[in-house]
Amino acid sequence: MFSQITWINGASKYIGLVTFATLLVMVNNDNWKLNWTPKSLCRWMVYFDALAFVCVYVGQSLTTDATSCETTNLYYVIGDGIWSLKDACKYAFIVHKSCVIANAHVRQRKRLTFVSATCSLLIYWIYMYGAYSFVAPCPGNMEGVVWPQALLYAFWTFVEISASVVVLRKFYSIIAQLKDADMEHAQYRMVKVREEFRLLISCTLMVVVTVFQVARALNPMLTEVRIAPIVFVYVQLLLVLGSQMDPGMQSRETQQLSDSIRKAGNDLARASNHKISTMPEGLCQQRRRSGSQPANLP
Repeated sequence: MFSQITWINGASKYIGLVTFATLLVMVNNDNWKLNWTPKSLCRWMVYFDALAFVCVYVGQSLTTDATSCETTNLYYVIGDGIWSLKDACKYAFIVHKSCVIANAHVRQRKRLTFVSATCSLLIYWIYMYGAYSFVAPCPGNMEGVVWPQALLYAFWTFVEISASVVVLRKFYSIIAQLKDADMEHAQYRMVKVREEFRLLISCTLMVVVTVFQVARALNPMLTEVRIAPIVFVYVQLLLVLGSQMDPGMQSRETQQLSDSIRKAGNDLARASNHKISTMPEGLCQQRRRSGSQPANLP
């Protein structure tokens, strides 16, 4: 068991490679451009994460055991400051997407997105203030106080559970709607289900991790398993893939699917009408007598 924990803790040192791979996925899918819309929050998240990893890796390369704790802490403070922006974007994006799925009003959607980002930032900064100090031996400004870290992970857990509940309720309503839906509507809803399923998987994985982090913050005697960074970077990849077809903003793929289904249906209807119009009169009369009269025949 301890060998697996050691392997996980060692692997967590290289998770920045997953973030850089996510950047390549964004570029390959032409999903790298930034703007100030909520949909772009997912891209800001990846850029901030990559920048934070660069700062931390540079700091680890330039510092040694002989480097003063003030200098070492400086690199980590810069990295954590950027990561605080990354997490604010991530949870704001999750809240925005959940509100869209729940058909929340635009004003309410913007308000909740802003509140979630602000709360995540403020709690993260309080945690950083308690964890870092620049006076040797750098014990931190709130030594022995763990409530900021526990509060931060508890807030993230609340957001993740709320988003999961919203998605599960939407799944239930979709299942009920698909029973009587036509082919085009059913295909469109399945595309939306795929988008929302990514969000559900992401939130479920993060709930497990954040609950464990809260427990460990309150009880430091628990064995340290650095699984959280590994889960977070892979969850970000799922969110990036899902952000390409944001609910409420019909994507190019969804639009093309709907157009192709509609075109196929129209072609089928025209072919059926043409076949009926060129049918011999005797066969038309036989159909009328047998009760299989076409809708466009008298």
